[in-house]
This record gives sequence, C-alpha cells and structure tokens, in this order.
Amino acid sequence: MRQQIEILGQECQKRHIALEERYSMVNITRIMETLPVGCIENAIKHYQGIIRGNLWYFPTLEDVSVTNFLERWNAVHASYLKVAEKVFGHLSESRSLDSLVDANLLEDVIRSETMRGWVGKRSPSGLDALLNSRVEQLEELLQNYFDADIVDELLSVGGVYEDACFASAETEMIRLFHQYKHEFGVVQLTPEILAQFAGKDVPMTLLREFCRCSLSEFNKKLSLLQSSNLRAVSEGTHALERLASFLEEIPEDDRNRAATLFEEIRVLNYLNLNLEVKYSFKGWAGLMHVVVFTACSNATNIPINVYAMHAKLKKGD
Repeated sequence: MRQQIEILGQECQKRHIALEERYSMVNITRIMETLPVGCIENAIKHYQGIIRGNLWYFPTLEDVSVTNFLERWNAVHASYLKVAEKVFGHLSESRSLDSLVDANLLEDVIRSETMRGWVGKRSPSGLDALLNSRVEQLEELLQNYFDADIVDELLSVGGVYEDACFASAETEMIRLFHQYKHEFGVVQLTPEILAQFAGKDVPMTLLREFCRCSLSEFNKKLSLLQSSNLRAVSEGTHALERLASFLEEIPEDDRNRAATLFEEIRVLNYLNLNLEVKYSFKGWAGLMHVVVFTACSNATNIPINVYAMHAKLKKGD
C-alpha cells in the first residue's frame, strides 16, 4: 500500500509536468498574472463557498478498500486536471475571464467538481470518511489493551510515516524554500529569472505544487518564509520503537489487524496532508475550476448556485 501511494504521487507529478511541457511554465505563469487582482488570493475561500453552497450529485458507495479508493482518487484527479487544462486553453487564447462564460464549459466544470467531491471530504465514501472509519476501528481495538493516553500516543506516532519523503505539504514546502534560498539566495522570481530557472527542479516544484504556478504567490511565500525554521517531520526512532514494543503485547490476530489499520491510516493521512493540498482543489487545477465559477457568477449575477448559473447561460444561448 505504501508503494501504491508513492506511485500515485509520482503519477500526479508526471501529469502536471506533461502539461508544463505542452505550455511551458513561463507561459503558464504569464497567464496566471493576467487574472484579476484578488482572484488567486481569494480562490480557495471562494471555491469553498461554492462547494458548501451547492448540492453535488455524486454516487454513494458503501465503505470501500483503501486500495480501491486510491485508484478511484487517481482516476478522478486525472480527469480533474484535464478539465483544468481545457479551462487554461481558453485563458491562454483570450487572456480574459470573459472567454470562460460558456454553458458547456461550466457544465464540464460542474461535473468535474462533482467527481472530485466524490473522493473528498463531503462524500460518505470519500477521504475523510475512510480515514475516520479506520481511526475509530483502531481506537476501539487498542482500547481493549491500553488506557486512553497510551492509545492517543500510539495513534499520533503510528498514524503518519516517519520518512521525510512522506512529510506534509507544509513541511515539504518549507524544506524546498530553504533549499531554494541555499541554491539561489532570496531571489524574487520574475518572468526573466524564471526563464533562466526553467530546468531547475526546486523552483519548478515550488511553483507547480505549492504556488499554483503564480510568480506573485511564490514571491509572497518566499518573503514570509525567510525566517522560518524547518519543523520535525517524525517522532524519532525512540517513539517508533516504543510503538512497536506496545504492539508486541497484543495477541497476534489483533496485532496484525492493528498493523493493517495503522498502514491504511498512514496512507490516507499522507493523501490528506500532502497530495490533496498540491493536486486537488487548493492547487492549480482547483484554481482553473474556480475561475470558471467566478466568471459565470459575474456574468449571471448569481453568487453561489452553479446550476442556476448554468440554466441562465443556457437560456441566453
């Protein structure tokens, strides 16, 4: 399962790199800077308002295996990026949100967001539901053998991977900005400097995965993180050894069940704290979805209801 989540992360990254090879990061960032003032800064808050203010008609599944869920999450986000690229194609041709005021494009984005929600927090068969289910099962099992404080300690230590390569998105971003400053100094990115850095992994990764391909967002985060320190990404060898020693006290069947649940929780936590942040609605692909909602909202004077926006646009065709 650990290998599956590692491959999933690689596939997400490859899809975004392939997009950059088609358009170039220099061109993508140039288009991002043409978005209206406040569009990028307010995108997540606006998107959350859209998400929470509409009903989404995705399928309902019973609890599924984590392996099957990861496959579904991957397929959904592959399609999610394709729709984002379609939106970007409109922007790259017109340099205007007006080109996104289109009933058919809005329908594509609504369907795409519906499926993203199917594997997200609001779905009974989504990420949070699966994670909460596994945590509850593990707590119930461990409480048969340990008091509440020990159970909390075991969950906090064993619920995340100790490897730095499986850190949270925030920790990974801070590490990469420290590496950037070490390699290039505190260099604010401009289109000219970016062209010189086109083959450099660190600035490209930061732009792609943490700054929504926005030079202004990159420079803002660089300034904010100048004095930050890296946070610990693991509990250390001693804590992990302590976890293992406690689990040795459990009968074999329950110990094996606990080990399986711990692994599933680690996988889902990494998906939640890292890949979701970089490649789902908070990332560049999400920005491309919300700009369509924004453009159609402005054109129809309908703040939240995406179905009413679509109906009004269709009526005006």
